[in-house]
Amino acid sequence: LRQLHSLLMHCTHAGGPLSGALLECVEVARVPIIKLRFHQIDCDISFNQGPAVQAASLVKGWVEDHAALLLRECGLLVKHWVMSRGIPGPTCGGLASYGWVLLVKFWLTAAPPIPE
Repeated sequence: LRQLHSLLMHCTHAGGPLSGALLECVEVARVPIIKLRFHQIDCDISFNQGPAVQAASLVKGWVEDHAALLLRECGLLVKHWVMSRGIPGPTCGGLASYGWVLLVKFWLTAAPPIPE
């Protein structure tokens, strides 16, 4: 984790491919991660997390399903709403993006259809 953090730090210097990106290495988390913010896009990088890879595959399968656009768009909308309201993330006891996607998926599955 530290080696990748050092490499990414090198890439954030002027002229590098990630020039202007913000990096933070969070080693004390339950799952150590590198937090990356580049062009207003947040990304968490972790390693050796088999369940996370399985969860990503599950969500990818859902998004490729028949309601793909609706799940993706609703998920992005909810994520934007969460961030704009300052709702705490997983490091402060709140839900991670995966948890919000699960809630959106449940709502899309369980909610009665909206009349057109």
